Amino acid sequence: MTLPRWHWLNDGVVPLLVVLVRLSWIWPWLEMLRRWLTGSAPEPWLPLWSLPLLLLGGTVAARLAGEQERPIVVTRVWVAGSGLLVILVLIWWRLTAGQTALVDLRWFALLVAEVTRWEGELSPVLFALFVAAGLWMRGVADASARRTRDDVWRTCATAYAAFALLAVAGQLDRGGLPAGAEQWVMVLVASSLSALALSSLELARSVRAWGSDRGAPPALSRDWLVSVAVVIGLMLVVGLGLGALITPGTAAQVLEWVAIPLRWLAMLVGYVILALTYVLFLILTPLIEWLRAQLAEQEPREVQETGFGQQLEELTSQSPFALSPAAEESLRWLGVVGLLVVMAVAIALLVRFYRRERENDPDETRETILTGDLLQEQMAALWRRLRAWGRGRRRAIAPFLGLDGEEASRRALRALYQQLLALASAAGLARLPDQTPREYMGRLAARWPGHDAAWMTITQAYITARYGERLPEAAQVGAAQEAWAEVAPAVTQSQPESANHPDSEEGAGTRREHPVAF
Repeated sequence: MTLPRWHWLNDGVVPLLVVLVRLSWIWPWLEMLRRWLTGSAPEPWLPLWSLPLLLLGGTVAARLAGEQERPIVVTRVWVAGSGLLVILVLIWWRLTAGQTALVDLRWFALLVAEVTRWEGELSPVLFALFVAAGLWMRGVADASARRTRDDVWRTCATAYAAFALLAVAGQLDRGGLPAGAEQWVMVLVASSLSALALSSLELARSVRAWGSDRGAPPALSRDWLVSVAVVIGLMLVVGLGLGALITPGTAAQVLEWVAIPLRWLAMLVGYVILALTYVLFLILTPLIEWLRAQLAEQEPREVQETGFGQQLEELTSQSPFALSPAAEESLRWLGVVGLLVVMAVAIALLVRFYRRERENDPDETRETILTGDLLQEQMAALWRRLRAWGRGRRRAIAPFLGLDGEEASRRALRALYQQLLALASAAGLARLPDQTPREYMGRLAARWPGHDAAWMTITQAYITARYGERLPEAAQVGAAQEAWAEVAPAVTQSQPESANHPDSEEGAGTRREHPVAF
């Protein structure tokens, strides 16, 4: 068993902050929905501590399952089964508070009774099941996320939009906002700003200050953390101060000023609609009069309704079939079991099966799947595979992105790095999918020592060509080529004999899979 490499910032702090961002709006909304749908329920559908555990549990379960060399069916069964077990344990604790053993079927009979029998309103346990399954599925979907700044930004934008809708709902509801909504606003602001700051720092460190060749990359220092914390604290203090100064009366006065032009605009739109309606009816009036005259010439038919009400009452009073109490109870159990099976299948379908090292995954890929160049390359690759299948033979697809359309200096540096990736992979040192170029540089320097300066030059040139806004300079291209000429013999000597032999099948396949554009 190979445990995944754990990064304390990307896999620890940032996911926890994202969970806090989601929790800050999910919990108030659940309380608002509980008031609307199950007003008589004195307790929340789920305890507060269970929400982050479900989100993190789904992520951890999916990642641990994806690290194992298992078929995708086994992985999906494992994640869905663990999720269903966690949900049932949570519902068992909610129903019995630990007083009944988990293996005792009496608590499951209580679950069936709560889910299938209610009077006047839906059962809170039914909503608890759906919420728990939804949170676990959200965690499973987060397992394949890379936690980039764009992902964190979208999560924060969703949270703020949800809280804005909650504020509108609180104004329309007589009960107002749920208890503690003000505190959750502060949690949302603090956690979202912290998550954005840390994800932006990691992005800047990855691209070395956006491709700049001067200065050291930003570091996660004590001064930086203190500065971010002070800024976030000042924003919260300013927000609380403005909330204390702006009283409800002041806000109402401001809204009244805004409402004046809105009323004039509504009046103007009403006059326009009235004029259009008048013209429309002026045109349709002759047609309506003609239809009325045609209908007046026809004699109305008498509808025979004698005894219809009595017959309908007799039909509705008769039951088409009657079930025995045992059969009715069996259907209730089957319904609850079927609901749990549907939840497990939904969780299984969300599993993104991935492995730490994929043999056929393309390397040196872009960060998004929605770029036009990548979509065109995927369509071209699909067309090549279809043509090869039609001719009855299979062609090897290059594992790297194409360099057509790239500027000359960028193309030269990226082609050099692709050649390095191809030869290093053939030597048994493939770059991991989630490994940054700087992390991979450390592995290269450890495998082929004595060339630290050359590995640094090649890596920095690739980062500039791939992520930098400015075009690489000719001097940087020349330095990278000289560095590659220094380390290329050492990497080439590490190739297997079959890969270097021109007549061997493996050697020929290696040349086809890794075209060199250097």
